[in-house]
Amino acid sequence: MTTNVTRDLKRRMAAGERTYTVLVGAGNDPFPTVEALKKMGYDSVMVDREHDLVNPETVYEYVKAGKALDVPIFVRPEEHDANWRCLLDSGVTGLMLSMTETVEQVARAVDRAFYPPMGHRGYGLGMCPAQLDGLDPNVVPHLEMMRYLNDNIILLPQTESVKAVSSLRRILSLEGVAGTGVGTFDLALDIGGASEGMTRVELTRSEAVETALFEIVASARRWGRSRELAASPRWTWRGWTGPATGSSSLARSRKETWKASAPRWRRRRSSSAEFGRHVRPERRCDGHNVSAGHLAFKTGQLPTGG
Repeated sequence: MTTNVTRDLKRRMAAGERTYTVLVGAGNDPFPTVEALKKMGYDSVMVDREHDLVNPETVYEYVKAGKALDVPIFVRPEEHDANWRCLLDSGVTGLMLSMTETVEQVARAVDRAFYPPMGHRGYGLGMCPAQLDGLDPNVVPHLEMMRYLNDNIILLPQTESVKAVSSLRRILSLEGVAGTGVGTFDLALDIGGASEGMTRVELTRSEAVETALFEIVASARRWGRSRELAASPRWTWRGWTGPATGSSSLARSRKETWKASAPRWRRRRSSSAEFGRHVRPERRCDGHNVSAGHLAFKTGQLPTGG
């Protein structure tokens, strides 16, 4: 078990290196799934509990596999205000929080996700030593231990409504927020305007949705965050570092843009057109589907999710 795996991943992204994650659902055997995805070139794995029936025990099996294989395990919980603290205590090192709309909601999430001085997360190291990646809580100095835990957490509130777009600049200014993930379909549904016969892809290309996406880009640039579209299928879009499938997120370092997408060999170059279609990679692990997404960080920017 290697220490600072998540922190090191953030540093790689901050240095401008492209990294990859994948969103997985129920029905997969965690260890062989994580092992196979690592061999495919993925740097992290995100377990989806918002739209899939993955139980806590299975999440913990993913955590154990991730620790053994040095692969960070992230989770998208059922709700942004769900009781996800036990997920962090189990060793999960990243959260993508759906349907966040206000600064107050995200500030509360930061307070719950981080130990002092950044937040007021409850102390659970005695029950869940996996958080420390093998470090002995009885030996490691207390303040050093708190810094280690806070350094190895990624918090990504999602932008999926008009209200969230209007709050985004203030949300991204919060300490502890790594960036934002854009749920393009949910955003399009909230904006409305679907006409008879319009497909979901056409809905996300409406002028109102484009306007909202430009505003999100402006907010991300204002705070030096990266941003990523979270929709399936996804597009390379002006102001975004690239498309993603299955999940997306935006991480917050000063020089990162974190995308969720399939490894390079599974993507084709987008055309010179404003929108470039993404080749949707559907993987099979243990007889079940795994949606591929990619997380990439861009110099001077911060992130988003879907």
